Amino acid sequence: MKNSIAFESKKGNRYFCARDKRQILLCHPVFFHMIELHDKGTDLEDWIRNLPENGIELGNAGTFSKTDVGYYYHKFLLLQDHGYFAPFDFDKQFYLKLEKHYIENILANIWHVIFEVTDSCNLRCEYCGYGKFYTDYEERRNINLDFDTAKRLVSFLEKGWNSYQNVSRGKRIDIGFYGGEPLLNFSFIRDMVKYIKKLKVPRNFFSFSMTTNALLLSRYMDFLAENQFWLLISLDGNRRNNSYRVFPDGSESYEHVLRNVFALKEKYPEYFKEKVNFNTVFHNRSSLEEIYEHFKTNFDKIPMINELTTVGIDPSKKEEFCETYASTEEDFQRIEDPRPVIENMFECLPTVDSLSTFIDHFSGGCYENYKEVMDTQGEAKRFPTGTCFPFHQKIFLTVNNKLLPCERIGHQHTLGSVIPEGVHLDVDRITRMYNEHYRKVARLCRNCYIADDCGQCMLQMDLEGDVVDCDGFMTMDDRKNRLIRNLSYLEEYPRISSRVIKEVVNT
Repeated sequence: MKNSIAFESKKGNRYFCARDKRQILLCHPVFFHMIELHDKGTDLEDWIRNLPENGIELGNAGTFSKTDVGYYYHKFLLLQDHGYFAPFDFDKQFYLKLEKHYIENILANIWHVIFEVTDSCNLRCEYCGYGKFYTDYEERRNINLDFDTAKRLVSFLEKGWNSYQNVSRGKRIDIGFYGGEPLLNFSFIRDMVKYIKKLKVPRNFFSFSMTTNALLLSRYMDFLAENQFWLLISLDGNRRNNSYRVFPDGSESYEHVLRNVFALKEKYPEYFKEKVNFNTVFHNRSSLEEIYEHFKTNFDKIPMINELTTVGIDPSKKEEFCETYASTEEDFQRIEDPRPVIENMFECLPTVDSLSTFIDHFSGGCYENYKEVMDTQGEAKRFPTGTCFPFHQKIFLTVNNKLLPCERIGHQHTLGSVIPEGVHLDVDRITRMYNEHYRKVARLCRNCYIADDCGQCMLQMDLEGDVVDCDGFMTMDDRKNRLIRNLSYLEEYPRISSRVIKEVVNT
């Protein structure tokens, strides 16, 4: 597989991407032409020897003498000697073996614990991840998470937080409450907050968070404000935007939610300003302009915006799902005057999300952890795909006492459970399972031109068969088009890069 990709921006500027170096170089037209010839298999030394004395004409770039060509040929040889044109070495860039001690260290540094408080819900949102479109979850049985079971998990984690393996001194540990609708099991939340506040974990401090549909917000908002919960309220925008979020009888929830949110804002204005945000699902009744107008006018907030997940779709519902699904990027392209949206919904824009990944990957000096900073052997290896290490980001306890790496993963990927005797986590089994998944997806990754910068979670692929398919797979032309799009955007809006770094990459 090729390591180098040469491309031109929309303004005609020429660039050269060295994937394994994580570098993009601005090219002189002669140098760029040499790269193109080299890619076609031309012997550059013979080509230069046979050039006419008056040099070479390169389209609208001008005419260049043989001396000019020789100068850039020596630059080409210098980069070639340093491996810029060697094939992409997959085995040098990637590990294929996860060691069990990685997981043991991660468990001692877990910073986000999420409880599925209940699988009951007082809404029946038509696109719900536990609804008609999806198949990768367990049957919803209107049951609550047992408090003693949750305590056993916290007690298990507490030992790691207070061990020598915890190197996250001073870091916040977030205790999250998820559903269903978590406020339907408020007694669990109340008891868990009380229990967490009594823990002795001197290296860290705790905070609380919740995702809620806000239907019970007025009843419990005093408790949430008193305990400074980070609150994420599910609301899709105006009445039409929100019309898929309905009660079991099909009636709309919009007015009920809005009334409760306004009550919270009025009673606890500072708490609302600092700790409350919104989660918006984007679909075929959504509009970025309408979403911006609704949240800015009513709450002076910009919500998180998520498209419908395309993982785990029921084949029999695929057509209906496709009718409901909508793309934020396509909607953005339809806006006649996008300036207010760009200015105020900056972090939500699909273009900015792509740019932040691009800048983080190619800007240099970006490290995920202290180990990478101290690594003097060059670029650290990574594992295939963008999959997190088990429990690196979160640990999620379901109402069925199962442990998952996060709430977005199908329940078929259970990694352990909490039983009466304690927490059951077979680290050897988890290590074997991940390594088998790595080996399987690596067959595809070896031929993928985004493998060095992949954000695809392998646990959201179908890993059952021998052949794995990935929606994020890229050919060289796909990667080249993405590079062109990002560089062209930065050329068009040169000041935007500093804002991306400040507001997105560094947050």
